[in-house]
Amino acid sequence: MSKNKQSNVMLFLNSYYASEEQNGSYIFHLNNPIAARRTNVIKAELKKFTIPICFYNMTPHNNTTSLTIVHKNISTSAVVSQNIDIVIPEKNYTIDELIAYFSSVSYSGVNIILSYDSQTLKAKLTASYTGYYIQSITINSATTSERQLGFLPNQTISGVDVATLDLIATNALNLNTTSVVFFKTDLNIENRDSYGEKSSILAKIKIDKAFGEILHYSDDTIIDFKLADNYIDHLKIDLLDDDFKQIDLHGLHFHCTISFTFENKGEVTYEDTMLDKIGLHERILNEINEADETDSD
Repeated sequence: MSKNKQSNVMLFLNSYYASEEQNGSYIFHLNNPIAARRTNVIKAELKKFTIPICFYNMTPHNNTTSLTIVHKNISTSAVVSQNIDIVIPEKNYTIDELIAYFSSVSYSGVNIILSYDSQTLKAKLTASYTGYYIQSITINSATTSERQLGFLPNQTISGVDVATLDLIATNALNLNTTSVVFFKTDLNIENRDSYGEKSSILAKIKIDKAFGEILHYSDDTIIDFKLADNYIDHLKIDLLDDDFKQIDLHGLHFHCTISFTFENKGEVTYEDTMLDKIGLHERILNEINEADETDSD
């Protein structure tokens, strides 16, 4: 055993006991810091994670559908452009609940109905106005619900003296709150995000539980990340959604277990890459072919 061998450290965290919360981040101050000996480096891995699935698919970040509806008075032929902002209350919705909400709102004379085609997964807005023709429907740039409802900013449809006009979403409906939780820390690691930028994301956890259930994640792989830090006296944790926005647990809490192991700086561990494995496979095939040719001679 190396004289520099250090005992592993398991850090068990409950967000209820976080030292402080700042803008959605959980900060834990460690009374007994984790420190590597001079000749060692620290490696970290998220081993366990438990979280209640209590976050909403409609939040202040994505709950606005902004429309401009142009209508023409049948009697006077006067044309009016009307802006309508539909702000969906912050909650978790099924498609039927969203349809009911759209039908419950008053739009200053205009009737707006939301519907959904299960064969295309696309939503549809239908506008009508008693005594008026609907000339056009346009989705405004102030819309933030495009990822959820599928209506894109600047999408438009026009009609000529029609009583009702339909606007079908460009993209499919997506009421999944988030497909994953990114477990981000302030540890100094070499992971990368979608842009290839350095990221301190320690793990990506798949959400496979329904709203109201509890997700239990366990990492059975042996993938740990070498840290540039050699002394850790606090840990900042952010839980992020698909769009790297903070997840709101609405007063509930998560639990996690992070393992910290130590490796001597002089120890070099080499693992075969995919190219190494492909090369080995090709060498074996070549040896088999050569053996077959020798036998045939």
